[in-house]
Amino acid sequence: MRGPAGVWYNPRMFNTHEKGVKMRVLRVGAALLAAYAAAADVLDDNRVTYGNDNAGYRRLHVGYPGAGGTRVDAAGYEQMRAVYLQELAARTAARPTDAALALEYGEALMFKGDFVAAEPILVRALAQAKVPAPVLAGLLYRAAECRLVAGDKAACRAQLERLVALKGVTHWRKREWAKWARDALVVLQGDDAAMDAQGLPQTRTARAYPEPQQARYGEKMVPLAPVRLTCRGIAEGDARIRLLKRRLGRLGLGVSTRTGAYALEIACTNVARVAQREGYALSVDATGARIEARDAQGVLWGVVSLLQLVDYEAKTIRPAEIVDWPDTAARGYIGEYWAGCAEYTVFQKMNSVVLRILPTQEECASPLNLLQLETTCRQFGELGLTLYCDIGDVTREPPHLPFCWPETMDYIVALSKRYAALGASVYFPHDDLRYPLPPPDLEAYGTGSAIDADFVTRVYRAVKQDYPAFKMVYCPPYYYGPYSAPKYPDDRDTYLKSLAEKLDPAIGVYWTGPHVKSRDKSPDQVAWFAGITGRKPFIFQNATGPHNLLSYIVDETDWNDWHYPGFFVNDIAAFHKNAHTPRECPQTATLADCLWNIAGYDKARSIRRGVAQLLGDGLFDVLNSALPALAYFDKYRRGALTAEIFHENPDDLDRKVAAAEAAWRRAMEINPVVAQYGMWPVGLKWAKGVARAARNPPDLLSRYRAQTAACRALAEAEVGVDSSRGDLFYAPTDFRGGGLFNTSTNGAFHCTESRFTCCLRGAQTDFAVCTFPFECDPFPPAGAYELFLCGLDDELPSKTELRLAVNGTVFFEGDPGFVNSRSFKVARFTVPFAALKRYNEIKIEVVSKGYNPFGAPWVMINYAVLKKAAQ
Repeated sequence: MRGPAGVWYNPRMFNTHEKGVKMRVLRVGAALLAAYAAAADVLDDNRVTYGNDNAGYRRLHVGYPGAGGTRVDAAGYEQMRAVYLQELAARTAARPTDAALALEYGEALMFKGDFVAAEPILVRALAQAKVPAPVLAGLLYRAAECRLVAGDKAACRAQLERLVALKGVTHWRKREWAKWARDALVVLQGDDAAMDAQGLPQTRTARAYPEPQQARYGEKMVPLAPVRLTCRGIAEGDARIRLLKRRLGRLGLGVSTRTGAYALEIACTNVARVAQREGYALSVDATGARIEARDAQGVLWGVVSLLQLVDYEAKTIRPAEIVDWPDTAARGYIGEYWAGCAEYTVFQKMNSVVLRILPTQEECASPLNLLQLETTCRQFGELGLTLYCDIGDVTREPPHLPFCWPETMDYIVALSKRYAALGASVYFPHDDLRYPLPPPDLEAYGTGSAIDADFVTRVYRAVKQDYPAFKMVYCPPYYYGPYSAPKYPDDRDTYLKSLAEKLDPAIGVYWTGPHVKSRDKSPDQVAWFAGITGRKPFIFQNATGPHNLLSYIVDETDWNDWHYPGFFVNDIAAFHKNAHTPRECPQTATLADCLWNIAGYDKARSIRRGVAQLLGDGLFDVLNSALPALAYFDKYRRGALTAEIFHENPDDLDRKVAAAEAAWRRAMEINPVVAQYGMWPVGLKWAKGVARAARNPPDLLSRYRAQTAACRALAEAEVGVDSSRGDLFYAPTDFRGGGLFNTSTNGAFHCTESRFTCCLRGAQTDFAVCTFPFECDPFPPAGAYELFLCGLDDELPSKTELRLAVNGTVFFEGDPGFVNSRSFKVARFTVPFAALKRYNEIKIEVVSKGYNPFGAPWVMINYAVLKKAAQ
């Protein structure tokens, strides 16, 4: 519950267990809470401020029953603002030491545009002795913005530096103050300085990256001297040339068009040696260098390769002859904005990026955030890179804006034009939160397929009319298939066909593959999506991390193994990795490497060099040496325990944890920037939990007693379990490997039964195998045993194949005959007599190819029963 200062109050703070006073305090607490709630209503019901999580946004743009109150027009919106500011002024005067209230009042005035009035309110609150860190951070950030508007950048930077130095938690109400401040400090340096903030490349390897199509390198580095630059067909003030000058400026060498001992010629000409789009030729020797290309993008990549050949510490350059071009036309990622995004993108030679920068029109009014937006759009635009800005907070997040209202069209068009005016394009997402439709749309259209494609097209064309270079990519709610049918009210095929019929052909459409988290894709699946939507897909690549979907920085990724020959070149419009930037930048670099030169991609070389260019030489080996130790814990899904824990050696687990922890400490010593890349610390936390549990394993029998009893009852009813005859029953908790899963908790495959299972995934995952022991009693046995497996197959049309073995001897391989994703079925196998020992191990293994540790292919095993074969 929010109090009058906008601070959340916990009712339990008024509770006490002291005998004799508990009920009295509770009565007082209830009265206080009622008073707080009544006071807060005035602010909550009239809040008009940054973002879309406030009454002003909801009532102006949404305003249907159940979505935040009735609609208001512009006059009503201003009336809400007036009440809001009046109430804040009165409360601030009455409570001058309430820093949280002062922050809210200052933000409200800033949002109105009155920075002169806002600043003293914020400054007074900053002068107080004790201000909680999250509130203090907000005050500093907003005060810095006031200084920026006043033209005092030095004071603005000083406030931001003070913010970044704060200890403790600094985010508040979805506002990442410290991150915003760090990014703003970079941008405040100016465009060219911001493009050099990460100092890429960090390595001294002096090789082009991604791997060129053709390259011949000299082994002996040559010294660089002051550069005499000649530009032909490209302006000296072009951003590509400024990038070159900035990087060479690190060496303390002048770059002049008149003098210099090292001759550098850059030519953009239609007779360049490389005819391919974005291609370039680069020659470097002891006396000079030459870059030639047929388009400006080729010039850019030639410049980047030249800069990658430099050893910035030794002030030398590697002689080379490079002829190069990209295989894949549109290469990039989807991620969160960070200040180094343009620099990173350029040095991976990517050209197509989706960023979540400032997703709402209101938030763009914040001066520092707007400065970052403008700078980022300009950086990408001047370098010829396509930047799609994510407007998902408006198009996807509830409460939904009704598309049937003309005001909604006007609003989204105006928002999109804001980005287009800055040279950017728009990502229009409708994915996981499109449904339920807002009531006005449901009443007017009935289904999303009746309105969505037409609405998106009208937005696109309205913006395109004024900004011819504008582009758009759309993510429909049915962004995967043909399998894993989603639980939405529309028919998937009808919806996707509406895109072919009504969506402008120039708008890209995202597809993640046959499933939400698909890694591999087949030609028939691509053909299905392209055929039904009327266009080649934009790939939205999810789930690339190998460790329970996380990347541990130094992981190899075989992008080619996931995709068939010709996929990247012929069958897609663009490939974007869902990159969770900047965390997954090392792995994303390897994607850039593969998309650039598909045949030349070497996964081991790629990640080593990708890490080196981001973090410097030496760090890769430190983490890679401990990667097997940390990866050992992958079999415990995000740290969740299975029966495997009873078979672990606690000392060995402790050693693995210690090795992983020591490697991380050393990596942080080498380069603290590593903290923003990868998720090693998260994996380490999971590993520590598993290692602790191995010392005192939980009683899984008690934890899953009810589920195990249900499995036993089903086995008795379906195959007959008679312990007196030596029948052996195995519940999911008895299996080593796989993962525990209850079909009632996941409706993606529409199973009709609720059962407790051990889930096995595709052959390329860490969850493809499970085992269980059994003893032949008496031994030798009188004959073979029979194995009964109760299982469920996935939703794919192809059957998931298993391999069954006893003591290493395979006795079955193929389709066990389970039913696809609807109901469980019992399969029966003979365990060969000749392979039996007194103590035996049954191994169940998925042999069907699959990379997704959270999706198909899979088999769920409800129970296993072993019976002595009839004699």
